[in-house]
Amino acid sequence: MDMTRNLERVRFLQGDRLFLTPECIDDYDNYYRWQNDREIQAGDGSTYRPLGPEKARKNFEAQLEDKGFIRLSIIMSNTGAHAGRICIYDIDPQVRVAQWGLLLDKAFWRQGIGTEAARLLLAYAFGDLGMRKMHSVTNSGNVASVKFQESLGLVQEACLRQQEIINNQKVDQLHFGMLRAEYEEQIGRG
Repeated sequence: MDMTRNLERVRFLQGDRLFLTPECIDDYDNYYRWQNDREIQAGDGSTYRPLGPEKARKNFEAQLEDKGFIRLSIIMSNTGAHAGRICIYDIDPQVRVAQWGLLLDKAFWRQGIGTEAARLLLAYAFGDLGMRKMHSVTNSGNVASVKFQESLGLVQEACLRQQEIINNQKVDQLHFGMLRAEYEEQIGRG
């Protein structure tokens, strides 16, 4: 999707510099590029597995149909650039716990875009969805992601030792969590 059309998309959650909008099939080209970028994939807490165009397209289409996920594209408000995706998944409506994840295009790393998108998503999860706890996963080799999680106020809850192999290195899988009370305390201070 071109950037001009992105600016016309539904602004589901609006931030200062970006908005989150429901992911659509027009987002596929960026998804495919990100899916096959080793540097981007190394940060998500799982082993890198490249996908060919047909399999990637089927995966993406299946994700769009999966009602257990809330997938949102991150769009820059001033340019319409597609900066990444953020999602909520593994939603347990009875216990009110869910996992969330973020993927940013490398052109938007270290600019606060991920922080702004994550804060919008966490506000939505704890507010509108009534979640009691949100958690996420990264790996010990991704120092930037660990610092990012901590900067948001998430607490490391678990370390699965040598759970992943990334770039031929055994790395720990780190699990972070935030309780509603911690979120409320944080926004009360902020």
